[in-house]
Amino acid sequence: MSILEFDHASDGNPLKELQDALRRMDELERATPTGFFNWGDTGSGSSGTTMNTPGNVTVPTSSDYSIGNHPLALARVISMYKALPGLVGFWPMSAVRRDSATEQARDVSGAGYHLTNNNAAQFGYADYTPYCAFNGTTQYLSRADGGAGNWADIIGTETSVAAAARGLTMGCWFNFDAVPAADKYLMAKLSGGAGNFSYFLRGNNDGRIRGGVSVDGTNIVARSYAATNITASTWIFSVMRFDPSTSVTVWYNSNNEGNRTSVPAAIFDGSADFTIGARHAGNSPMAGKIALGFLCMAQLDSFTIFALYQLSRALFGV
Repeated sequence: MSILEFDHASDGNPLKELQDALRRMDELERATPTGFFNWGDTGSGSSGTTMNTPGNVTVPTSSDYSIGNHPLALARVISMYKALPGLVGFWPMSAVRRDSATEQARDVSGAGYHLTNNNAAQFGYADYTPYCAFNGTTQYLSRADGGAGNWADIIGTETSVAAAARGLTMGCWFNFDAVPAADKYLMAKLSGGAGNFSYFLRGNNDGRIRGGVSVDGTNIVARSYAATNITASTWIFSVMRFDPSTSVTVWYNSNNEGNRTSVPAAIFDGSADFTIGARHAGNSPMAGKIALGFLCMAQLDSFTIFALYQLSRALFGV
């Protein structure tokens, strides 16, 4: 029995079972992730199965968020994303604004950084899980930069963030129609040419996931590849995390790879649009779907990233 379900036939007391399920949820939510860097921070591609947890709270598995109670599972997933530290924008693709002038994927973080829908990318859902689908030629989501130091110009030195937490984390669930044979961007703040690069997460031309940052707008000096190849028509969880002067790490579901060489102290503050489904001006667009996109002005710890994956994976049949 999962923590999101209760079985009326098990002991004849469904109210007690629901109370027990809620108690288990509360225990999980009170678990403090601070200091649990033994999973995933070495860049070794290790999984989270050996991670210790505070207070003897069990790390959740996909069965704990059963798709059998899908609307409740989706609501709890969205609630957790909205509580991420340093959250700048969150686009689950469930909320859409449409009027005579524009159509947007709404940012539900509360910050109001809604993304313009370029060339009628299609919002849909499967098994109650919302997504945005892109045709691989013209469709993508974007928001203008807004000037130096503006909303998406996360460089990793923001003084409003505690020093130990400074950095950048972004990610999504994605589903490519075909394994990319050329670079296809999931999320980026990256111009169509050198001189205006900041950060990106993409399906690489070798069929793997790649993330990176630039120190000068021209050179991607820190990049990391996921060890596992992309599988077409399959939902995959991916995150890119920038830890200033330390590492750039990319997740493929629960596994990760990190690069600790030539990592800059700050990301270049460029003027390219922030985009989902392509890079600036719709270059290098992907064909496929994206869901639960987020951007944080902080380096999320590995416990939190692992929890995001475990909490949301049942929604995607993973």
